[in-house]
Amino acid sequence: MMLAALLRRQFGRHRGPTVLLAVFVLIVAGLLALWPRAILSMHTASLQHGLAQLGPGDRALVGSWAEPRLPERTAAFSPESFQSQLDAYRDQLPPELRDATGDPAWTAAATGVPVVSGLPDRVRSLTLDLTLAPSAAGALEVVDGRLPAEPRRGDDAAPVEVMLPATAAETAQWEVGEERLVPQAPQVFGETGERPPQRPLVLAGTYRPADPGAVLWSLDTALAEPALAFDPDLGWDVDTGALVHPDVLLRPFATANASVTVRQWMPLDASRVHTGNAAALEQQLRGLGAAPMALESDAGRHLIPFTSRAQDAVSEATRITATTQQALALLASGPLGVSLAAAALAVRLVLGRRRTALALVASRGASGPQLRAILALEGLAYGLPAAALGAAAAVVLVPSTVPGTLIGPGQLWLPLAAGLTPAALFCLTHIPTGLRHGDDGDGTGPSARLRAALEGLVVLAAAAAVVLLYQRGASGPTGAGDDAGAAAGLGVDPLLAATPLLLGLALTVVVLRLYPVVLRRWAVRGRASTGLIGFLGPERGLRAPGATVVPLLALVVGVSVLVFSGLLLATVRDGIAETARAEVGADVKYRGTPLDPDQVRALRGIEGVQALAVVSDVGARAVDLPGARRNYRFLAADTRALAEVQAGFPGAIGAERLSRLFPDGTVGGVDDAGTAGAEGASDEDADLATRPVPVLLSDRFDGALSGEGTVRFDRYYPAVLVGTGPQDAGIVPAVDWAMVDVANYNAVRGSQTRPSIVYFRLDPAADRAEVLAAIRDAVPGSSVLATPDGEAARILDQPAVTGLSAGLWAIVGVVALLALLTLVLTALVTGPARNQLVALLRTLGMPATQDPRLVLWELVPPSLAALASGAVGGAALTAVVLPRLDLQGYTRGAGPPALSVDPWLMLGFLGLFAVVLGASLAAALWAARRQQLATVLRIGQG
Repeated sequence: MMLAALLRRQFGRHRGPTVLLAVFVLIVAGLLALWPRAILSMHTASLQHGLAQLGPGDRALVGSWAEPRLPERTAAFSPESFQSQLDAYRDQLPPELRDATGDPAWTAAATGVPVVSGLPDRVRSLTLDLTLAPSAAGALEVVDGRLPAEPRRGDDAAPVEVMLPATAAETAQWEVGEERLVPQAPQVFGETGERPPQRPLVLAGTYRPADPGAVLWSLDTALAEPALAFDPDLGWDVDTGALVHPDVLLRPFATANASVTVRQWMPLDASRVHTGNAAALEQQLRGLGAAPMALESDAGRHLIPFTSRAQDAVSEATRITATTQQALALLASGPLGVSLAAAALAVRLVLGRRRTALALVASRGASGPQLRAILALEGLAYGLPAAALGAAAAVVLVPSTVPGTLIGPGQLWLPLAAGLTPAALFCLTHIPTGLRHGDDGDGTGPSARLRAALEGLVVLAAAAAVVLLYQRGASGPTGAGDDAGAAAGLGVDPLLAATPLLLGLALTVVVLRLYPVVLRRWAVRGRASTGLIGFLGPERGLRAPGATVVPLLALVVGVSVLVFSGLLLATVRDGIAETARAEVGADVKYRGTPLDPDQVRALRGIEGVQALAVVSDVGARAVDLPGARRNYRFLAADTRALAEVQAGFPGAIGAERLSRLFPDGTVGGVDDAGTAGAEGASDEDADLATRPVPVLLSDRFDGALSGEGTVRFDRYYPAVLVGTGPQDAGIVPAVDWAMVDVANYNAVRGSQTRPSIVYFRLDPAADRAEVLAAIRDAVPGSSVLATPDGEAARILDQPAVTGLSAGLWAIVGVVALLALLTLVLTALVTGPARNQLVALLRTLGMPATQDPRLVLWELVPPSLAALASGAVGGAALTAVVLPRLDLQGYTRGAGPPALSVDPWLMLGFLGLFAVVLGASLAAALWAARRQQLATVLRIGQG
């Protein structure tokens, strides 16, 4: 009982170090619990962001098929039976995929049905996609009229009511209640009798989408917005969807100019995709083709496969999250090693404060194992609760992204290890049982040979890690520290993660070996000086240095992490900026509604616009050239202006290639309105219509670099291939693009085109915000204006980039705090011996103003050496690790980004570390001044 009372009284007297160690465990355990949860949360955010970027139609599960198996109301088949089979197919999907999808829907359309009579002036053509869409009634907003009524059965000449998008009806000048005629097949396969050759259509109403983001409008864009083309000489070409009642028979409209197709889909809800089901979803989505839907109809059994682009978005999100996790893990390994070393320092500090109690307990017969058991129980008493509190804080700060799971079992191991660390260190650390500080030495320190062997092993391990990384690069994930993360394909390469710590340890060994050589020269010089501190400081730094492994490791690792983080952030940001410049292709890019000549003139006249280039997207056109017989996305561009405006931007086609688009090597014939054949045209422009059209294709083209063939606009024209350009030129999303000069295009067509894309070069001295506002006022409101800064901001806003940036800043903050804590702990641990020396010197007449200088001699020389070696280590770490990280997923560029250095960011990081170093030195000086001289002398003489 007396022993227990003695322990309680002595252990209760020095609570400060114990509380410090408990707080240290709480913070480390909280961070260890927070890290995997933050990674999983970022993964979920990346998954949902990537799926949202796809658009509802691209991420949906979509299938299509063609006649004669149509969901029409017949004796053996009906729209209702088709819908029930779709519902049954969804119910049979694997649970993860079924839970992530919504109710199935479908459309059936007779596409390309031309209106053959009733067209007004200035409407050259009106082409309809007659569409059955049972789900459309709840997805649209009626603008005028009403929904189509049920048709009269058995009457093949009765009018069919249709409903058009409001824009299409207005452009085609079709009023509600007006009839127009379309062709009808006189006889359909499998039926008897003949129908009239034409069928009247009545406009029952007009509409606009209630939710433009719905899958229906995304998959069938003609239903949402008509495709309009305007020829100044001939008028409008209107291609639009037209809703009909679900009981309308479509097969009669499948004439020689039209076809009937069916599309069915199941929407994929991005908000239901998370880390817990991502891997299973990706596998199930990729296996959709092997599990088609079996459709039973009056035409027999038909297998309908479903496809989706969602699996690629899931895979990309997992890949970029794994890169982020790997980057953060390799940066965190060093601080984790420093944390363990700092905990060992804290344990030494606790033991130093318990010296008297431990000596008294040992004097009353307690053995070494008993003392260790007592200290271990104390470590468990506050270590485990602190770890539990830290883990609970992590759970509150970062909620679980896996429904039904508060915390994964894999997220408990690291906090538990942090909670057990104090007890383990108490068991492994030498316990002082003497009353005087000199009584600690028991010969247990490592011998010179053992130290040299350990240091050699550390250097060899670091060298081996570097060599292995160069030979094989980073390996795949080996587990994420969490069951959900491992299942999702997340994890870290242990070799890559351990490399920073190994490099830090190797550099620490080098500093421990080299810096005393420099310090010894200062000591030799100090012996010849008249000042006491000038002699004693270097000697004290050599005999009782503050440059032990722990503070040096903290500084070396800290500076290495700062340098690497700064280089990584600068590389990612500059890579994103370069990608944004390549995607926009100019100071400003307009894309949207085709502009008329007056609008183009107005844009040229805006103050601050130095130059602009117009491009017309004329849609898919057939090309028949040697090795290139396919459809290409055709662009008619003012090529001279385009070369001028895009000069200096990455990914541009280039002036040399663009100059080939005129047969004589010159470019001209485009006036201020963006049209060709006006003033400024060359004398040969009148001849352009009789020459082969020069065509430039994207470099996906694998045929000959020259050759003659044809290109189809409104009809076939002779064409000549003059070269290729980069497929990722960024003018249009398509990679199979083709370009002609707008003068050639207008000459062969005999009409003027209207540009839908405009590139601007701005005056560097102009106010960009004002110029952008003026451009925005001059173009239609539904159009898009893109700038490199805006595009870069959009890319920077993706969860993976924000997560990487936040993680790097968090690690920088942790490293700074660890360095501060480690230096202060080092000063406190070495304080008793230093204070005895200071007390003795003070009795011999040394003034108190000299005390700080002695402390500075202990800490400043090794700190400066560590800072220099840490900077070298950061550069080496960047050279070794950065090429092994997949940074292309962040930048979205065509290739990996080049290494970049941001001087201001690096100065800011190093300035932060200088502040931390200064604060730690100030804290050490403050702790040294708090010692009472008489107390130190009394204990030392005891």
